[in-house]
Amino acid sequence: MDESFLSRIGRSELDKLCEFKGQIDALNLVSFSSAVHYRWYGLLLSLLVLLRGGRPLFVGVHQKSLIGGKTFDELVIIRYPNLRAFFRILTNWYYSLLNRIREKGIQYFEFSFTRPFRESSELWKKGQRLVVRFNYKDGTFGKTLDKITNILGKYFVVQLYASVKIGVIPYQGTAMPSDPNPGKYEGTAIFSILEDKPEGYTLREEVITDLKAVTTDLSVEIYRSLGVWESMPWVKW
Repeated sequence: MDESFLSRIGRSELDKLCEFKGQIDALNLVSFSSAVHYRWYGLLLSLLVLLRGGRPLFVGVHQKSLIGGKTFDELVIIRYPNLRAFFRILTNWYYSLLNRIREKGIQYFEFSFTRPFRESSELWKKGQRLVVRFNYKDGTFGKTLDKITNILGKYFVVQLYASVKIGVIPYQGTAMPSDPNPGKYEGTAIFSILEDKPEGYTLREEVITDLKAVTTDLSVEIYRSLGVWESMPWVKW
């Protein structure tokens, strides 16, 4: 996201997007060039996010890929009161200063605006998380999500979070690698792996087959949820 980033946003598409009312979640899937730079960026940005009524919901470090999808280093979810609050942050002079740090930290990332569907207060707690991202063709998002949840519920996982994509940052032209590239999946669900499962838990082959029967266009990965202290830039993990 260079200095011309704002000038490359499609204004008419942006105005339509901002007509969406209610809370939104910003999903960031990040590949690092420098994790330390990105974490300093996140820490320094958090003050502005809080002042605009936003808050972090989840920070997870990638551990293992089980089904498809591009592998990222980290998944970050931020809750905003509305889309306009997000773009007020993006156009703030303070953000333009922080962007230099962000540029040094990001190799590539995907970004989506999503509408929160379900959420548990357990989401932020430390532990392993099964992250399922998926597209759906037949039926609604809710029906597809329920099918996935029912399959995984038989194997010691509990749903903590779900959201559905409502849009991406619109560009005039092609996004650069460090720009918020459009997220490829419509739905996201996060599940807690219960404590009685072994470390590095892997889904059985029959579970993967059942999930692919619901939708073949999906990604299933294990992330480790970070607590507030672990997500600080001076902590090594």
